[in-house]
Amino acid sequence: MGRAAPGKAGGGGEAGQPEELRGVTKMFVETSLDTERRDAIIKDLRKRLPQLEIVSTPEEADVPMRFEVKSAEGGKTEVLGSVVNVVGKDRLRVLYSYKENTPDVFEGDPLLSFGAEYAKPQVFARQFFKVYKKANS
Repeated sequence: MGRAAPGKAGGGGEAGQPEELRGVTKMFVETSLDTERRDAIIKDLRKRLPQLEIVSTPEEADVPMRFEVKSAEGGKTEVLGSVVNVVGKDRLRVLYSYKENTPDVFEGDPLLSFGAEYAKPQVFARQFFKVYKKANS
């Protein structure tokens, strides 16, 4: 595995294969300044993948995980996530990519909308869990 270098969650790179997650034991979780979402992702990963060590710097990781929620048109949000492998100075292989582009079905209800927003990091982590487990089984 190459050394981790977090980049844009939906950023470019070569198309990798989820099977390249085989043998990954250390991961860095990047959410920019959003520590609440980072903590939620880490909590879910530790629960489902206790053998996966979450490290505190990208340099320690086999691969970085990036998650971000961005503002989109019409007051909507766009959720992007990725896991990449750094294979060269300027080469990334995208091993897992996530984009939520479903409409907000709870738009009229602020409480339900908040709940759906709160769950986005966990949904991302759980989708990654399935891919990781498949690659390592």
